[in-house]
Amino acid sequence: MSRLFGFRYLRLRLLVVLTLILALVSTLFLVTALSLLGFYKSFNAYLGEEKDVVAVYDRQSRTPFTGVIPAYLAEQVSAVNGVLVCSPETITPCIVNNQSLFVRGVLTDAFFELNPVTIVEGRALSQSDLGSVMLGVNLAKRLGVSVGDRILVLATLADRYVELEVSAVYLSHSSMDDEALVLLNIGQWLRFNDYNKVTLIRAKVNPSVVGAADIYQELARNAQSQTGLSSPSNSSNRQASYQGLMPWATVNFKIESLGVEDTQNLMKGYLDSYGVTKEALMILSVLVFVFSSVTVFAASQTFIRQHREDLDTLSHIGASRKTVKLDVLLKLLPLSLVASGLGAMVSVAALMVLETFGYLRVLSHVLVFHLDPLILALNFVLVLALVAVSVLRSDIL
Repeated sequence: MSRLFGFRYLRLRLLVVLTLILALVSTLFLVTALSLLGFYKSFNAYLGEEKDVVAVYDRQSRTPFTGVIPAYLAEQVSAVNGVLVCSPETITPCIVNNQSLFVRGVLTDAFFELNPVTIVEGRALSQSDLGSVMLGVNLAKRLGVSVGDRILVLATLADRYVELEVSAVYLSHSSMDDEALVLLNIGQWLRFNDYNKVTLIRAKVNPSVVGAADIYQELARNAQSQTGLSSPSNSSNRQASYQGLMPWATVNFKIESLGVEDTQNLMKGYLDSYGVTKEALMILSVLVFVFSSVTVFAASQTFIRQHREDLDTLSHIGASRKTVKLDVLLKLLPLSLVASGLGAMVSVAALMVLETFGYLRVLSHVLVFHLDPLILALNFVLVLALVAVSVLRSDIL
């Protein structure tokens, strides 16, 4: 047996060809899996990756971009004890320079406290900059504009447009780098028929004091009484500032139409409602690998046939079928590891190039590439298993 293992009879040219085929299958699996995982994680982080952030949203909306809730609820949320900062926001799909994008209307002080950004160029928006816009670094590069340029923003959900001057380019290290920031009333004008609505309200909370369920209960009490919440002393100044900036009208609403959840759970819920779970995406990636493995099986059979004379010689000198299969398998396993590593390097390089040039985009946002060690390990396991099955099921003798 040991003599057989030391006997070299596999041809180098055929080994190289088989290794390349395995590397291609590995690359296909990794590109699929890592791209889908990037979509999943990027979408989950769309409303922010910060901890202890909750969102008040329209439960009846089919996407996080199409919700409609009363804007004055921001005053009620900000008055809840334990809420540190409250940011009412509109999210509006628009077109600029024939490029689709999302314009986010915000109250600058609250938004920047909730989502700190780094100003790469220019100056940050102030609450008086009605004719200005801030662009994320990815969006500015895609549009080919810089600070001082003027852009024409066309709304897609209403027959409206506005011309704005780029006041700054910012970096957030999140999906918001693909968005444009404007003042809240500009965002409302592009999205709604009045200024009493927003898409959602995000709030940073002290989890030891208040949670999503507590905020929902306060809003429910307000919906029943329609008399408003009492404002704790530590929130009265903040509530007064909201009323001074944006004098929203109090409107009736059904509490059943509202939802309050942690932002990441909220995004996960939207994905789950369409059957897009992390497990489903992994199964899809594995199925891609399985279908592509047909090529490996065919190549393995060709590889065996090309060595038929050598294998027959081994059988004539007393080697059993089991021994020969084991020997072939042990000789191919190191090449399988090489092929897996090669596929991983090619996949990572390809995805980095696609991310750098912004080719991986969903809903006008560039997908962030995530190198998941578990997927890399699964790639090695699948390639090794594929080679083992191909050899063990082959008709060697």
